[in-house]
Parts: sequence; C-alpha cells; structure tokens
Amino acid sequence: VSSEDTHLFYHLITKWVLEQKKNYINVNFYISFRLKNIIYQNFMNLYIKEVGEKVLYSFIKESKSNSVKNLKDLMSLREN
Repeated sequence: VSSEDTHLFYHLITKWVLEQKKNYINVNFYISFRLKNIIYQNFMNLYIKEVGEKVLYSFIKESKSNSVKNLKDLMSLREN
C-alpha cells in the first residue's frame, strides 16, 4: 500500500509479505515513510520499531482470533 496524495507524508509505503509454509504462515511487515514535518519525522524515527511491532502483533492477534472463530464455525457446521 502506498500513499501519494497526503499533506502529512512525502511518501508512505507499507508492504505485507505472507508466505505459506508447511505448518505455519511466515508474516513480514515493511514500512517506509517520510513525513513533511521534521519534528514528527524525528519522533517517528525514534519509535518506528515499536510502532511496527505493535502493528504486526495486532495483526497476529486478530488472525488468531479469526482462526478460532472460523474453526468454531466449521465445527458447528459439522454438528448440523
């Protein structure tokens, strides 16, 4: 995903790579950005690792939650 029409960023690019493996899915998240405001840019440079980790962990948590829901739906279909 990229953002080119914004007043906040010169550029914002996020890339998700999902690779299906034998017993798991490998997830990589990449982000590239340049903010127009130098103060915000310097702040984000300090915290980008933590922000990226929170985004990735939130994705994993939501994925696990949805997997359980899908499994429960599948099991209820089998019972009927």
